[in-house]
Amino acid sequence: MNKWPIIKSFFDEKQFVKQHLDSYNDFIERGLQQVINDQVGIETDIEGFQVRFGKIRADIPKAKDADGSTRYLYPQESRLRDLTYSVPLYLEIIPVVNNEEKEPVEVNIGELPVMVKSKLCALYARSDMELVEVGEDPKDPGGYFIINGSEKVIVAIEDLAPNKILIESSARTNSVVAKVFSTRHGFRALVKLERKKDGLLRVTFPSVPGKIPFITTMKALGLTRDQDIVNAVSAEPEIQKELLDNLEESIDVTSEEEALDVVGKRVAIGQLKEYRLKRAHYSIDRYLLPHIGTDQEDRIRKAYYLGIMADRAIELALNKREEDDKDHYSSKRLRLAGDLLQNLFRLSLIQLTRDIKYQLERTYARGKFQPGKEHEFVKKSVRADVLTERMRHAMATGQWPGGRTGVSQLLDTVNYMSKLSHLRRVVSMLSRSQPHFEARDLHPTHWGRICPSETPEGPNCGLVKNLSLMCEVSVGVNEEEIENYLLEIGVKKILKKAPKSLTFVYLNGSLVGTHENGVELAQKIRENRRKCRVPDTVNVAYFEDTNEIQVNCDGGRARRPLIIVENGSPKVTENHIQDLMRGELQWSDLVERGCIEYMDAEEEENALIAINEDELTADYTHLEIYPATILGISASIVPFPEHNAAPRNSYGAGMAKQSLGFGASNF
Repeated sequence: MNKWPIIKSFFDEKQFVKQHLDSYNDFIERGLQQVINDQVGIETDIEGFQVRFGKIRADIPKAKDADGSTRYLYPQESRLRDLTYSVPLYLEIIPVVNNEEKEPVEVNIGELPVMVKSKLCALYARSDMELVEVGEDPKDPGGYFIINGSEKVIVAIEDLAPNKILIESSARTNSVVAKVFSTRHGFRALVKLERKKDGLLRVTFPSVPGKIPFITTMKALGLTRDQDIVNAVSAEPEIQKELLDNLEESIDVTSEEEALDVVGKRVAIGQLKEYRLKRAHYSIDRYLLPHIGTDQEDRIRKAYYLGIMADRAIELALNKREEDDKDHYSSKRLRLAGDLLQNLFRLSLIQLTRDIKYQLERTYARGKFQPGKEHEFVKKSVRADVLTERMRHAMATGQWPGGRTGVSQLLDTVNYMSKLSHLRRVVSMLSRSQPHFEARDLHPTHWGRICPSETPEGPNCGLVKNLSLMCEVSVGVNEEEIENYLLEIGVKKILKKAPKSLTFVYLNGSLVGTHENGVELAQKIRENRRKCRVPDTVNVAYFEDTNEIQVNCDGGRARRPLIIVENGSPKVTENHIQDLMRGELQWSDLVERGCIEYMDAEEEENALIAINEDELTADYTHLEIYPATILGISASIVPFPEHNAAPRNSYGAGMAKQSLGFGASNF
């Protein structure tokens, strides 16, 4: 079977920088409004007056001329006149006077940099001829920003997956640690559960100094009966035995209030009991596993989540479970432009709201506020350049909030190859100076996701990587929809720990419920995905040894397409290939018809993939589309790479990006 038309259809539809464009478009469509919804509004010190936020919308790119007239702005003009290619953002602000909402007023709150070729860009969905007419390069991939006339790329950052329990044993301290990077609205809290060699469990989380006994934490979260705590951890007698020492240690703590006071004494030393409890409540709601929720009713779910962490730590200590591999690509997420911009926008907006509050109160204090003229009052108090300058500064210097440097870089336009390669680069945030041998190694799960040859020599070797040709990065879908779907197809919601004979179902790392038959459930989800009943972003993996199902639907997973095989024969047939060549079918049609599906590193653990068609037997589940697509853009143009020594391919891929050429055809 000639599979070349399949690859051609993939690149005709996806181009080379799809991952950045998808991520940015998702930020425009969902992310912006989500940040505004999280912010709600502004409480002022003016009596009976506050401000609420409504809808946010982005306009079109415009330029202001010297005579004050505005007109449509194209990227080429921004480059030539050293402008920033951006769109004005308009936010509905609703003044609330004495709890009565007035008419909303739309205010310009600042400018948002536009990614070239994204949905906000003037070049979106234009044909080659139209692009040439407005002075643009038709082969330009887009995916970068124009800040003060220079082209900037936000490089993808490889990060440990948030909200996912990782267990590791430390040989130095002879202890087992279960840790989770709990992330909510850009705030990241590291929660650790440690099991020392004496069998005692300790919990650490931000804002509370020192380590708190596990049982005390569980009681503070509202599980006061010992029986309930033991059931929350496990229904296995062997693991329940391990908890006896822990229960004895916290035997004097009997009620929820006493347990909270243990936390309170750490947070507010030497204060009154009332204040201590208040601070303890705040710390537990806000900093302990914030991704589950920050309200009081979420505490019971937090307790069960801690129970899972304890269960895994004890299982690892008893050699019932393997240690998690930090370099496995299923425990990594790629943070793309949209994700990083959302964090930046969130912080800039907080800065803006502070400024608006200050301006409102200042105007009011001067006695310039007249009832009935709330609109002008609000409009005058919004200074649009606060947000604009904050975002532009971060994009121009590459200094991101959170102490990251070099997030946005000058686009490398030595030649076309270097430009494409720079847009598909992935950077790991590990320090360059220490020898992280495992992190620099090529991992088996990089196959088809990360190019094995294209990496710099020297200190950055293996820390700076590039995406493979057919790798794409998932955009997150709404978790609630998937959770409701799982409950519909027979997952039973649980609170009390069920016996281990049932399969535990996890969605994005948090427990949803149980199911009688894990293999059947995984098969059903896959069938529904192939019939488009579930978004194709969803991936599912069943692990036999621990009897668990992991369902993932979050953004940032590196995935790759494979041909589905049934009963030893591929679902893509000669007829499909002929239709592709005639232009009657497109890549997305093959995905919709269930001939091709995307696999993330976790689901690939359940698959058996044939590299060539002639080795197919009834056992195989998938077939590679084209084996050479494990290489990235630059390494793909090395002739006969399979006949060379590995370092030579690396050097060749590096030098292809340094030959002098034209990065664009519209100089």
